[in-house]
Amino acid sequence: MMHKILLHFRYSRYKLLLLIIASSMIAFFLQRLFLYLKTWPSYDACTIDQILTAFARGIHFDLVATTMLAAPLSLLFLIVPPIFDRHPAFRLFVSILAGAISSLVLLVCVADFFFFLEFGARLDIKVIQYFHYDYIHKILVQEFHLVPILAVCLLVLAGMTLIFYKKIFPRPDRPNAWPANLVCFLLISAALAVSIRGTIGPKPINSGPAYFSPSNRLAQLTLNGLFTLREATYSHLARGRDVEKLYQLLPKERAFRITREMIKTNQDRFLNREDNPLDRITDTGREQKDYNVVVVIMESVSWPYIGMMGGMPKLTPNLDRLIRNGILMENCFSVGTRSTRAFSGVVAGFPDLPGESIITRETSVGNIRTIGSILEKRGYKTMFIYAGQPYYDHRQSFLGSNGFNDFVFEEEFPQKTFRTHLGWCDEDLFMAAHKAFTEQDGPFLGVLLTLSFHRDYNIAEGKIDPAYPDHPYAKQLETIQYMDWAIGQFMEKARQSEYFENTLFVFTADHCGGFLSMEPEPTAQRIPFLIYAPDIIGTDGQRINQICSQTDIPPTIMELLGGAYRHSFFGSSVLSRPPGKAGALLQDGHGILSYIDNRHYMVRVIPHQKEADLYKFHSPAKLTPLKTSPKNKQIRAELKNRCIAMIQTAAFVYNKQAYQFAKDR
Repeated sequence: MMHKILLHFRYSRYKLLLLIIASSMIAFFLQRLFLYLKTWPSYDACTIDQILTAFARGIHFDLVATTMLAAPLSLLFLIVPPIFDRHPAFRLFVSILAGAISSLVLLVCVADFFFFLEFGARLDIKVIQYFHYDYIHKILVQEFHLVPILAVCLLVLAGMTLIFYKKIFPRPDRPNAWPANLVCFLLISAALAVSIRGTIGPKPINSGPAYFSPSNRLAQLTLNGLFTLREATYSHLARGRDVEKLYQLLPKERAFRITREMIKTNQDRFLNREDNPLDRITDTGREQKDYNVVVVIMESVSWPYIGMMGGMPKLTPNLDRLIRNGILMENCFSVGTRSTRAFSGVVAGFPDLPGESIITRETSVGNIRTIGSILEKRGYKTMFIYAGQPYYDHRQSFLGSNGFNDFVFEEEFPQKTFRTHLGWCDEDLFMAAHKAFTEQDGPFLGVLLTLSFHRDYNIAEGKIDPAYPDHPYAKQLETIQYMDWAIGQFMEKARQSEYFENTLFVFTADHCGGFLSMEPEPTAQRIPFLIYAPDIIGTDGQRINQICSQTDIPPTIMELLGGAYRHSFFGSSVLSRPPGKAGALLQDGHGILSYIDNRHYMVRVIPHQKEADLYKFHSPAKLTPLKTSPKNKQIRAELKNRCIAMIQTAAFVYNKQAYQFAKDR
């Protein structure tokens, strides 16, 4: 019987299906191999055993992705009886479907390859969030050769369809292979059901098994781009990810108590709201001063590009001069790895949530208290100035409904000298900001987001003298220099204006970016947090070493403004809090949480895993894995509880729509 089944298998329809599965598995394996060879310096800290484990576990993720692709063909074979194999129309349809799967595998492998080189990660939520923007289409066509790639995929579709129709799929004159069809029907039905879930356990596979080493980059190499895109799509459709499904949560009251203890200071009076345990009034103990506030969020400018923070020299001379005469929080970390998450921290003092950023969720409209909300109550003009489009990343809707009452976007710019794919250059941005500030006759808050240091990294000629003309990433470094030059021009104009002496200038970054962002997270998320105001805080210069986060920026600004204010910020003023309150919660966009405390211990919490990893952070960007010991075990448990407590509390307050106060809605 078995001999007959094997003999007839060559004529079975399932030969085509198994060929698709086998070829797809080979393609995914080769893509992972090419990625490793292309990025091998990133794995210097990994052992040979870890690298081999990555390839071995990668086969598991590849199988899940492959069976996902093969599912339509499998379902078709399970529904349509084999007798239809003799009909030319059905054979052509099946061949086209099989050719389309082959073409899609090629497209996914190529897209995922370039995505990994650009972001250090497999295909993720950025694919969904970015793809509908026009400038992304231009970049794909001009820099990633989209048209030739699509043309090759179409040729593969046509060629594989012809091969499948002529050579692989059963011909009408072939004998009936019903024994092989029956066996394959039973085996493949069971195999597909298990493979798509990735496990025979009660829960389907997730990305957890990829995080078996301290290297996030190796974890991403282990994963499969189609698998991660599936997970991202689910998260996007759900708009968020339930924290109880990702992490082992604490009892609710315990989580609230830990979070309050992490952020409270002697200046705080908690109001004991059931739906918002962080609602409090902070009395700064200072006389209220209605200083102007200018917050410059620098696109992707993390520490490696800033000389005064231990980064490359010669790129930011103007920013370095401001650091010498200002207050620099030199161990500040970004909330996440996208601009949306940065706005959650910098503007709202909120650590953001896994899945879709709260900035882009409709439930955030009118439901988030920001520093704009607070200062608007004090009579401030609250402005957002950006050289791009108003709808990008939902910013106008989010800010306009949560305390910002004036906007200056690309169409309203008074000077338009040079345009990138994303919008007008930083020089034009600062010129528009300066004009808006000089027109104010009362206190104002101005939030700016630069964009020149962003792909496609184009700047106007003749503005800067390249510091590294022969560097392989000279184009990126020149945009950093240009942004710094534009800051210098802006500050020079500001010094000659009436608003200067009464203004707090705050410089920070949204996240890490560019070619130097590929270091192991979360060390790449170390960003500047600089306060410059010579007539208010002096020019002696100060460097504060304690760990802090973007969520600490709003309360730090509010302390300098003085008076009392009501808020729910997940942070406190870096200028006055005890060192023991220092800490930062970070997330990487894939659900991985990190928490760094004042002792520079860092814990990493991976979704769906019980145990957390413990490290020691050494400035500027070194992480040392710590071995298990009674002391380290205690520290790990403590920091994991802090990490879980904060994200659990944030999710609770957000889901209750209680981060804004009822009277303000």
